[in-house]
Amino acid sequence: MTQAAMDIHEDLISENNQRGQVVWNPQTPDYYKEVDKRMQEYFPQKFDQAKPVQQPAVAGPSRGVGSPNRGARKVSLSPSQVAIAKRIGVPLEEYAKYV
Repeated sequence: MTQAAMDIHEDLISENNQRGQVVWNPQTPDYYKEVDKRMQEYFPQKFDQAKPVQQPAVAGPSRGVGSPNRGARKVSLSPSQVAIAKRIGVPLEEYAKYV
């Protein structure tokens, strides 16, 4: 990419010499905007901002050898807990989440 930027610089300077006037002055912000624009044309994959950067998945601290399988956990409610859940009108699954 550095070589491409240097080649673009040479192209811009040669455009100045061909026209006999200074079109691209390296001391101005317009010059650098033109270099950026041409770099994006040459390397669109490097400047593509639409794609989010994928972060690698990292295992959590609870995924050890002896840790229980999180998907297979079951909760049993006692008869008194079932009676309380019915009395307050809460589904048993919801009540079990908070017990």
